[in-house]
Amino acid sequence: MARTKKKVQEIENEKESIVNLDEIKEELASYIDDKIKKEFTDEIEKANRKLIHEKNKRILVRDVVIIILVALVGYLVYLLYSVSFFDKYFNRGVIEKPISEVDKEKETDIPKKENEEKEVDTKPTLDELKKEYGMLLDKYVINEKSSYLKDYYNGKMTDELKRYLAFNQVDMNNLVKEDDYYILASNDLSVSFNKLFTGNMENNSFDYDGNKVRFISSMNGYLIDSVIQNISGIVREITNIEVKDDIIIITTCEGLVKNDTVYEILTGEEIGRYITGKLQDYETSLPKMRYTFENNKLISLTRVI
Repeated sequence: MARTKKKVQEIENEKESIVNLDEIKEELASYIDDKIKKEFTDEIEKANRKLIHEKNKRILVRDVVIIILVALVGYLVYLLYSVSFFDKYFNRGVIEKPISEVDKEKETDIPKKENEEKEVDTKPTLDELKKEYGMLLDKYVINEKSSYLKDYYNGKMTDELKRYLAFNQVDMNNLVKEDDYYILASNDLSVSFNKLFTGNMENNSFDYDGNKVRFISSMNGYLIDSVIQNISGIVREITNIEVKDDIIIITTCEGLVKNDTVYEILTGEEIGRYITGKLQDYETSLPKMRYTFENNKLISLTRVI
């Protein structure tokens, strides 16, 4: 009986040991499963981090390339702007589009007088023009005793009047004395003529303040009784000068001055007391002349009414 109980006890112990072994197996399987899952999860996280790192690297490279391209485009635009490449497009837009209200306000803020002063400042003054062109008139001198005075102040530039004016520019040292008269070579008079006028001079006799200047064709020269000096009492004052390319137009007020008194040139009428630089005070009573020059030569003379 006792042996039987002992045997039963041994069987129960064996069963208990078997049960404990199953538990161990289950615990071991659970541990291994957890371990594998953890390692698998860690590997996945490592792979994800590596993937994110590579992706960020590609994004960074892309952003750097975009920045470089934007900078390059901006530099090229700056180069085109510096050579005024876009002006034709911007100007076209300004012409086709109406002026904005802001632009209109800016325009109204600029005084008209300021714009007019800027335009005036760009033009030379009359005094500046006188210094540059006033000496052109010095070559054209006529005496109040000249028989061509009326033609001159009516703007009739006859051949005789032109020879008269050219004779005033002749160097009297070129005259050759022969007995009681002087000879002037026609070429000398022609040289003076070409300095004052266009075209060719016609050789012919003319009057010089009551003295006859005779052309002698046989000697191709002019015969003069005596050396002539032209001392004119006619005074000019420049009132306006216009310059258009090679054309220069000079307007003057002119009067005869004797003993500080101003006279009308053709009629001899007394006008008033002469004060230097104030001849224009009498311009309504004195002849106003317009001299037109081309390439510094007189091409027309007109009386201004």
